[in-house]
Amino acid sequence: MSLYNLALANPRYAVMLTGLPLLIVLEAIAPFLEGDGRWRHTAKNLVIGAIYVATTAVLGLGIVWLLHATGRNHWGLFNHVSVPLWIQVVLGVLALDFADYWRHRADHTFRLLWRFHRLHHSDPLMEASTTIRNHPGAAITILAPRAILIPLLGLDPLVLIIHAPLALAGQLYHHSNLKLPPILERVLGYFIVTPSQHFAHHAKIRKYADSQFGVILILWDKLFGTLLQTPDRAATPMGVRGYDDAASQSIFGMLASMFEKKKPATGLPLAAVGLDARTQEPG
Repeated sequence: MSLYNLALANPRYAVMLTGLPLLIVLEAIAPFLEGDGRWRHTAKNLVIGAIYVATTAVLGLGIVWLLHATGRNHWGLFNHVSVPLWIQVVLGVLALDFADYWRHRADHTFRLLWRFHRLHHSDPLMEASTTIRNHPGAAITILAPRAILIPLLGLDPLVLIIHAPLALAGQLYHHSNLKLPPILERVLGYFIVTPSQHFAHHAKIRKYADSQFGVILILWDKLFGTLLQTPDRAATPMGVRGYDDAASQSIFGMLASMFEKKKPATGLPLAAVGLDARTQEPG
C-alpha cells in the first residue's frame, strides 16, 4: 500500500466524514444557543476546513513516512525497552495528548503561532464546524507533536491509529453547540474536555481565552492550573476583537488574517513576547 493510501486509510477521516455531519444536524435540532445565518456560517467554516484538511492530508504523508522509518530503523524508547504493546498504546496516547496541550498553549504564547491559530478563535460562534476552521499553515504546528514523539518514543502505528480519531472526536464534541443533559456534561467533565468547559476558551475575554487548553483529557488543565470556572455561556461574547466584521469573516479575509496586525484593546497588558490583536477584556 502506498504512503498516500495509508494516510487516507486513517480512521480520523471516517470520524470526520460521519461525526461532523451528524453533529451539524444535531446542532440544528437541539442547539445550545440559537443564531441567525447559522447555515451560511457553517458553510464558510467547511470551506476553510476543506482547505485545512487537504493540507493535513499532504503533510500526513510525512507522518506516515516517519512511522515507517521509525519502525524500520528502530528509533525511539519503545524500540529499545521491552514494553507490551497495550502499554505502549496507552502511554503513547497520553504522551500525544500531553504534547497537544503544550502545543496549544504555545499557540497562545508566541506571536507567529498565534497569527495562524487566530483564525480558529475568530469564529463568533462555537460549533462542531469550528473544529476544522483552521488556517492551513496551522497544520504544521498541529502535526508537530506527532513528528517529534514518533521517533523519540518509537511509537507504533497503532498509537496514531487510536489517538488521531480520538483527538478529532474529542474536538468535535467539545466545540459543539449541542444541548446535552447537564448531568451528562458534569460526569464527562471529570475526565474529558466538554463544551461547557471549552466554550470559555473561545471567549473575547482574554483570561478565559488563555485557559482550557486540553484536547482530549481535562487532566492537563487541572494539573497546570489552566482550568477556570466558566462564565455564563449565553452572555459571553465569542471570537477575537477586531476580527468579527464581514470582511474578516469572509473566506479571503479569514485566510489573509494572519498577515494583519490590528491594535488590541487599550489599557490591557499583552504577553511578554508581544502578542498583538489578542483576545482581550472588553474595554
